[in-house]
Amino acid sequence: MADDVRFGILGTGHMAQTFAAALTSVDGVALAGFCSRDEERAKTFSTYFGAPVHFATLADLLADPAVDALYIAHDSANHAESAIAGLEAGKAVLCEKPCGIDAAQARAIAATAERTGKLFMEAIPTPFLPAVTEAITAAQSGELGMLRRFSANFGYPASPQSHPACFAAAGGGVLLDRAIYPVTLALLTMEPVRDVHAIVTHDEGGIAVEAWITLLHDSGATSSLGASFLSELDNRLSIAGTMGSAFVEGPFLAAERFAITRYGAPTRSAPEAGGLVARLKRKPILRRTMAIARAARMPYRSYGTSIYAGEIAHFRDLMREGKRASHLLPPALSIAALEILDRAKAQAS
Repeated sequence: MADDVRFGILGTGHMAQTFAAALTSVDGVALAGFCSRDEERAKTFSTYFGAPVHFATLADLLADPAVDALYIAHDSANHAESAIAGLEAGKAVLCEKPCGIDAAQARAIAATAERTGKLFMEAIPTPFLPAVTEAITAAQSGELGMLRRFSANFGYPASPQSHPACFAAAGGGVLLDRAIYPVTLALLTMEPVRDVHAIVTHDEGGIAVEAWITLLHDSGATSSLGASFLSELDNRLSIAGTMGSAFVEGPFLAAERFAITRYGAPTRSAPEAGGLVARLKRKPILRRTMAIARAARMPYRSYGTSIYAGEIAHFRDLMREGKRASHLLPPALSIAALEILDRAKAQAS
């Protein structure tokens, strides 16, 4: 349709294809075409996804008036350069994470967006998943009381053979590929960060493959964050406050179940070793049944056909409303996340 937001996609890898597929599940958006250094690939994927044209160069894409927005999904080392080029050409830009390899690049993007007056957003879909949104909203609204602890992990085994882009020398390893998710969610939920402590493990080639990061927030609260290429972590998210807690079942990158628990005034009654409840709790089968029942009562919030649908719809709405930045993922948040990851890298070197 004429009023669709038309995306030109830079790249033809996994994320570029995934994003193109996600566009088909969102109303009011369309694919203008793919762009790649390998023009034949750009043509092949444009044809496959029903795009009217393909682009041999980024300059060709940016010169096309039919392209409203640039989605950047090529190698991470070039994200910032391409984002700045897109903004300079008058296009809105949705850039796959990380938007830059360090905070300096993110600041350069933000400055360009401010000067050109064009919309820029880093593409991180997790805040737009309904289950994650409800947990964060409960924290931000004061429903959980004073926030004391945030915890999130993202880890699955990966290798240079299975995920070559993650192990590229300029790609940032596990910090920019995976740790950026929990760091961004912690910043979105908690107060600004006062201090950062990180333990980072590198492989023989010097690529960061595992990271454990603790953030001390201005309020005195802490965030405990993990990311790994070496092992499968719990991949859950939890927020604890003085009046309640929020929990998002793993994997939080595709979350659909969450729980919010509210605390009453702390009390402790005298132990009743012989009471009915105590006797029931000593029976493993009953404890298992109770645990299954609790899990079944967790609210379910579907993200629909794609985890990227909410992110795309949000960006579409920002464009329709003439916004220059997202209130959820503004450039300042992208800068803050990369500042934390810069500090983690510095502590590991």
